[in-house]
Amino acid sequence: MRKLMQQGDSASGGRGAASLASVLLGVALASGCAQDPILTYESPAPAQVLSTVEAAGVEDGRARFRQLFCQSFDAIGAPEGGKPACGDYLHRLVDEPAAGTQAAGAPAPLASVRFIVVPGFMGDATPSGMRAMGTGIDRLAGKGYRIEYVKVSGGGGGGYNGEQIAAFFRDRDFSEQEKLVVIGYSKGTIDLLHFLVEHPELARHVDAMVSYAGAVNGSALAEVFPQILIDTAIALGGSDPGDEAGFRALKPSVQMSWLAANPLPAHIKYFSLVSYTDRENVSGVLTDGYDRLSQINPRNDGQLIFYDQVLPRSILLGYVNADHWAVALAFSEKSPTMASTVVTKNVFPREALLEAVLLYVREGL
Repeated sequence: MRKLMQQGDSASGGRGAASLASVLLGVALASGCAQDPILTYESPAPAQVLSTVEAAGVEDGRARFRQLFCQSFDAIGAPEGGKPACGDYLHRLVDEPAAGTQAAGAPAPLASVRFIVVPGFMGDATPSGMRAMGTGIDRLAGKGYRIEYVKVSGGGGGGYNGEQIAAFFRDRDFSEQEKLVVIGYSKGTIDLLHFLVEHPELARHVDAMVSYAGAVNGSALAEVFPQILIDTAIALGGSDPGDEAGFRALKPSVQMSWLAANPLPAHIKYFSLVSYTDRENVSGVLTDGYDRLSQINPRNDGQLIFYDQVLPRSILLGYVNADHWAVALAFSEKSPTMASTVVTKNVFPREALLEAVLLYVREGL
């Protein structure tokens, strides 16, 4: 595999071309079997229930989050080529509380809060040096936010990457007076959960965690695609394979069993931001995943079903109207070629979304 990685890195066009090649490979190999059942009757999984937000012990923060998002959206302006109103980017379900039902708290001072972001699967192999939430991070850093980005193995499992996050923590000093917030995008949420459970001596510093379109329960897609396809995509993309357990960690049968056996630290406040959209708003490269997941539930983002993105005992921030990549990866700004070919539904106010998330969390610290 490492030889394949070296060949991918040295190919014409560099990492961006290799990433595009891996995306196209995945689409070509996956599209021929989209009608196969996504889960089998014998799929191993722990006992589980599907319930309403309130009955599940999840606090509803959607009303206040909508206010914060619209404030940020109005201040920044609609993205070029995007829809003009903030309400176009957040779903309003029938049970969302009315505006003003949640009081705003005094936000913790910027200087006292540190945010740490962990990217998703193959997040180390995106084209043009793209980072999850990168444009928002750059903008907010200019406003005084302290945000750090942890580079973890693109193909590593939760425990493997959790150790990389632990190493990141060990290399830094954390004041007992500051508030520490960790944010996991996609599989980065799994990596962070492993870190919090398996490294309690370091997790004691963490005050809050955000699942940002996070694979809390894993993705049913991971039960379908063969490992050889994933290994090839990692190699062509130039991603660090780590212990090669990353895709297996995304299987609901694996991740939900892990959650059942590993209670999360009680001292941490948890927040969940969820994404889903309709098929017309899904980039072409993600439509096969969307169609497959729609066999289970059409409220998905092309990678994850909406209810699989919610952390236990968390505060639900909102349901974002976007596919899994649009919510965090700026292809439309950083990779115009891919945005015009395979990532065609990527225009989204990512900077406003991240700002609203961070302000909401600051109000809750």
